[in-house]
Amino acid sequence: RLSIPENKCCVLPLGINLNEIKKIDLEDSRNKLRLKYQISDQDFVFLSVAAINHQKNIIGLIKAFRLILIDCPNAKLILLGPAYEKMIVDEVEKYVRQNNLQKNVIYAGSSSSAFSYYPMADAFVCSSFFEGGPLVFLEALAFNLPIITTDVGYAKQFNNCDGIIKISPPIDIFKFYGQIWQLR
Repeated sequence: RLSIPENKCCVLPLGINLNEIKKIDLEDSRNKLRLKYQISDQDFVFLSVAAINHQKNIIGLIKAFRLILIDCPNAKLILLGPAYEKMIVDEVEKYVRQNNLQKNVIYAGSSSSAFSYYPMADAFVCSSFFEGGPLVFLEALAFNLPIITTDVGYAKQFNNCDGIIKISPPIDIFKFYGQIWQLR
């Protein structure tokens, strides 16, 4: 229709590859990663798979997680994703240090095999200010994890679903006017 030669086009699927997920030995993956990060079977692990940037609201996530520790002191928060904004990384590190969260908040870095991290989790969290998807939401569903997410992207379509808790984002992005680094 667009008069573009077929050999100049590439179809990019939107979604997740369930066949890759089915290949994972869930128990082995869970045990290996929990051992790697010194997490016991009694610890409750929240997993966030997100870039470290303003859009993902990682500092807001850590502040909310700190409140969870009041009732669940054995909780851990695993942050998995590339660190794109040094300013956010520095802010996260400072907040974690100042609040003595080093044993509870673990930055696992970036991974080419992010799927292997889902089995170590007991719940999935997404704290984004805005999203188009996010695909990580679908991945968490595929791993049958309970989900706590801001009501963004296609999470909006999941109403009254067992195992999914949606929270209004702290800022209505459609009413926000400013630079992305001003999101708080």
